Amino acid sequence: DLGLSDPAAAAAAVLKMQGNQYYGGWVGGVVSVWASADPPAALAWAQSLDYDNGGSDAVAAYIIGMTGIDPPNSLNTALQLPDGQNRNKAINTVVFKWAALDPASAAPVIMSELTGSQLNYAIGQVAQNWIKQDQQAASQWIDTLPQSPARDSAVADLVTAAIPQSPATAFQWATTIGTDFQRTNQMNRAINAWARTDPAAAQAAVMSADLTDAQRANMLNTIQRMAPKPAN
Repeated sequence: DLGLSDPAAAAAAVLKMQGNQYYGGWVGGVVSVWASADPPAALAWAQSLDYDNGGSDAVAAYIIGMTGIDPPNSLNTALQLPDGQNRNKAINTVVFKWAALDPASAAPVIMSELTGSQLNYAIGQVAQNWIKQDQQAASQWIDTLPQSPARDSAVADLVTAAIPQSPATAFQWATTIGTDFQRTNQMNRAINAWARTDPAAAQAAVMSADLTDAQRANMLNTIQRMAPKPAN
């Protein structure tokens, strides 16, 4: 109750509990409440603590609490943490929650602020959530991504979402995947569905696609097997 009415006083009380096995949890609880009322004060207190003695718990609680209120602020705070597992975990937590809440606003920020494996993870989270919320807008964003394994995975998610409504669209997206194995696999998935509804169009697409002879023969065989059979 003290934390709700006077988080500063609660923070002072918690500091007297150092050494208790629950200290980290209490610190995080105070910051979570404080951040909703006065974010700058909560962050200042969290950052004033010894990072290895409650400070990491406090900053993590601030980041988690603020992500639903101010995701850019949370990500910026996470990026300023010392390199290591806690920093990576904090960044990924923000990305996970922000991508679910508003992938459109998260997209440009992750592209400018993140690199390496964290960027790959973020692209995946944004793509998956955005495709569910607005497939057309997500596809426009995915189209701007540079070739990379992360883009290939995002396109694969888009192919999965597009197949039920438009196997033709799914097939065209699949052709843009950079990795040969993944590209062929996703093209096959689209052809499998397309052959059931419009085998002639599917065959024409396969004939004009950039494929090896073996890949083309395999897809044409799929079309033949999956195409609707004439009624007796």
